[in-house]
Amino acid sequence: MKTKIHLLDKEIAQSGYACVNASYEVEESEANRFMEELKKDYPEKIIFQGDIPHYITYDENTNIIRKATEEEKLKRGDRKLSTNEIVIEGKIISYDPYFQKIVNGQIVNKTRKDFINENIITLEREIDKARQERIKLFNALDLYDKAVLRKDITETEEEKLDRDIFRETWLDIPGSYKNLDIDIENLYPDIPEKIKYFINN
Repeated sequence: MKTKIHLLDKEIAQSGYACVNASYEVEESEANRFMEELKKDYPEKIIFQGDIPHYITYDENTNIIRKATEEEKLKRGDRKLSTNEIVIEGKIISYDPYFQKIVNGQIVNKTRKDFINENIITLEREIDKARQERIKLFNALDLYDKAVLRKDITETEEEKLDRDIFRETWLDIPGSYKNLDIDIENLYPDIPEKIKYFINN
């Protein structure tokens, strides 16, 4: 099998770009010997084996090139930061702009207040969320009531009171919810144990 060996201009490589002066294809078994001969014949050149990366970095100490890191490309102007990227301690870090934000050069999770300010959390959406949850729970409550009427289960006076309070609380939530600073889920009443059985059943 053959391998590619290239002669590159050192001065241009120092700028982060590859200028190929010559390319050769040799048998892999002969590659090391061939490259040693090139080093003797062209000491001012860089010798590279294989496919040349699009963006390169030249290492002065070893006189070789390698694929440039994303940080090196950014520093040289070969790339820009995406809207979801930031440089922290010299490293490009990705973050989720929907759930996170940048504070004092650090990535932090957005607060509920942030979501409110961005109109991601609105009164209408919170109430709709509660209504969707109420539909699911009232379906379970309907199954529970039918089971009581069929005498499949026995309901004590205390359990009946808990059921009525549970129903009334849920009926009141959409109309009583006014303060977005409070998660509407905090207003959800505890589900009576016997009703839990009928959720998704």
